[in-house]
Amino acid sequence: MFRRLCISLILIWSSLASAQDCKLTLKGKVLDRATEKALSFTFVFIEETSDQVVVDSLGNFMIKNLCPGHIHINLSHLSCAPERTYIDLKFDTSLTFYLEHHAELLDEVVVHEHRSGSNVNVSNTINQKQIASEAYKNLADITKKIPGVSSLRNGNTSAKPIVHGLFGNRLTILNNGVAQSGQQWGNDHAPEIDAFMADHISVVKGAAALAYMGSNLGSVMLVDARPVRNDPHLLGSINYIYNTNGRGHTLNTAFEKNSKAFAWRLNGSLKYAGDQRAPDYFLRNTGRREQNLSFQIESNNDSDWHHKLYISSFNARMGVLRGSHISNLTDLESAFTRDTPFFTENTFSDSISAPSQKVHHHLLKTESSYSINENSFLKFTYGGQWNRRDEFDVRRGGRSDRAALSLQQFSHFGEIKWSGLVSDWSVNTGLQYQWIDNANLAGTGVLPLIPNYLSYNPGAFIVFQKSKNNWKYELGSRFDFKAYDVKAISNSLPREIEEFKNRFFNYAFSAGLSNEISEKLRLSINAGSTMR
Repeated sequence: MFRRLCISLILIWSSLASAQDCKLTLKGKVLDRATEKALSFTFVFIEETSDQVVVDSLGNFMIKNLCPGHIHINLSHLSCAPERTYIDLKFDTSLTFYLEHHAELLDEVVVHEHRSGSNVNVSNTINQKQIASEAYKNLADITKKIPGVSSLRNGNTSAKPIVHGLFGNRLTILNNGVAQSGQQWGNDHAPEIDAFMADHISVVKGAAALAYMGSNLGSVMLVDARPVRNDPHLLGSINYIYNTNGRGHTLNTAFEKNSKAFAWRLNGSLKYAGDQRAPDYFLRNTGRREQNLSFQIESNNDSDWHHKLYISSFNARMGVLRGSHISNLTDLESAFTRDTPFFTENTFSDSISAPSQKVHHHLLKTESSYSINENSFLKFTYGGQWNRRDEFDVRRGGRSDRAALSLQQFSHFGEIKWSGLVSDWSVNTGLQYQWIDNANLAGTGVLPLIPNYLSYNPGAFIVFQKSKNNWKYELGSRFDFKAYDVKAISNSLPREIEEFKNRFFNYAFSAGLSNEISEKLRLSINAGSTMR
């Protein structure tokens, strides 16, 4: 009797399982995002069922006999960054996937996992895993391996990127679409950006660079975070890196989730390192501390509006090699001729004392985009930044704990941008405004190295791009008005407050074209004119 009952239950369960519709079909195409050409030999893999197919020469694939439910699809191609997508399969479904193929863009240099656009120059890329593996380094050291990019180093803890000879104020760095605003005038002032927060890093030149405030035809470096993945599950990662030189520890954690109402990501990192070591001695006071945090939240509804909020906080304390702090010409001449620098040690230390730097940088960005139709949209962006820099020197009278330079900067950025199609041209145009308040904080006991100032900068740009057959074209122009209200302390005695009002008009124009002669040969030409 019991045996018959078990057999009956098995039969009932089998009939229920067979009643489930496991005859669904998933088919689709895999295309290159930039050229919309088929990406043959792409692997399509479903995690839940382990089904895998290879895309044919036309970019098509088909997977049959799937059950309804949640599935994760992985796409991989030899020269593309891998893509992971989540879908809720309820009926026969046809999808089109776009992968980022790494050989076809008008960007000069690109370091990233995801990007889009139509550009003229060949790009060089690394994927997100490679960026994460070197994220214990600063931004300049990560990007200097790319052709055309180098770094300007000032000791072990400070470095800034150089692109074709341009750096500092000549190289605009955009942190999630907002021009990084801080104390960039010194060679020892590195960008206050944590590489763990970035999904891709790209260097843009030509007409595309005119869409950003800054040095216009000079290079623009974009540091962007990717959108939250389309997956309702809580996803996370933990990265830990140990460096033997300096006994450095780097820890990063990231969590994200995409729900029906909104999507969010939380990312945090800690960095701790002590004195760096040369072959025969330790470099005293070359340690570093960092505590960084970022939070991103995006609306997730079917309306024509899409909203995004991004907040980041960068906090660092960096030691400066004690032997590089020279007080007179005699010590400077001796430093050049010594085999071993001043103030080296035979034992390791993780303490940080003067000379040193303490930096805080906070960014708040809000972005709202409105889809007018399938071919055009409006985007409204606001970015606010607060930057605080304190620099400590070796001072007499027990004043080394008192900052010799203390600077605070507030900046606000607003942008209205329209993107769409006009005839067969892709058009990107917008109005921008940036306001900066830079001030020296009292209590240092030292005359300010740079003056206090207010900066006002309205600007406008327009960029045209077009692709036809094997040809790509782009045209761009930009106008900026820059006003500076400056208050400085005179060099002469008695000291007086001097005020200056400076006004500048800047123009920039650019044009470029390229032709894909063959799969291995491309011709590109860019020309531009700018003034500062």
